[in-house]
Amino acid sequence: MLRRLDVDKINCVAGYLSDECEVDLSGIVERLHEDGVTVAVPRVHAQDMQFVQVGPSQELVKNTWGILEPAVGQVVGIGEIDVVFAPLVGFSSKGARLGRGGGFYDRAFQGVDRPFLIGVGYEFQLDDDIQPNSTDVPLDAVVTENTWRVFDTSVEAVLRED
Repeated sequence: MLRRLDVDKINCVAGYLSDECEVDLSGIVERLHEDGVTVAVPRVHAQDMQFVQVGPSQELVKNTWGILEPAVGQVVGIGEIDVVFAPLVGFSSKGARLGRGGGFYDRAFQGVDRPFLIGVGYEFQLDDDIQPNSTDVPLDAVVTENTWRVFDTSVEAVLRED
């Protein structure tokens, strides 16, 4: 069985614009647009990350870290997002996420009624030596080239099996 997002149960997905070492979401973003789902991606200013709605022909610029982000666009509030696909440097079998060390995702979702947080990575990034600290926000699931790992069963509400 193949597991995927149930687009009938979501209105807005936050993804990311990948660099050379991250899983490319462009095909997923295109499909979500076709299905009428709003898609947003991160835009960073100072130490804050906000999500900005993107379309198929969005103007993108490189930020301070060389990561593409929307030059302009409508900010989407955290409460409007149903699912977040987050890039990974590593993840544990208990849902700990290792990012690039800036803490942007953790700050964005700490202490709020947050959307489902799904890490997107590769099997080789599984590392049970990752120890979360008190400010780390855990993943609800991880999807890799081989499988889904669900850490919080409530995420099943936005998934379906084909």
